[in-house]
Amino acid sequence: MWVAANVRIMHKLSNTGKLSGPSQIANYLVYLVKVAELLASHTLASVVIYDNEYHKLQHQYGFRWAAIHSIFICGFLLNITH
Repeated sequence: MWVAANVRIMHKLSNTGKLSGPSQIANYLVYLVKVAELLASHTLASVVIYDNEYHKLQHQYGFRWAAIHSIFICGFLLNITH
């Protein structure tokens, strides 16, 4: 469900001109891959919260997708305990 929702968001951003051109779409896809990789080591709930907050900040400040991924990661993610 998370992947489908983010692809729909990407489609909407593209249609509204907020993702314009191949480089911006590529940056968004890099972001999606990085977030998807987080699911291997973090709880789904914390990854969803992280993703939502990242989208809000990206909308507010307009930074390049995946630009601040490593800095932003610490505050929201909970490790999966095995």
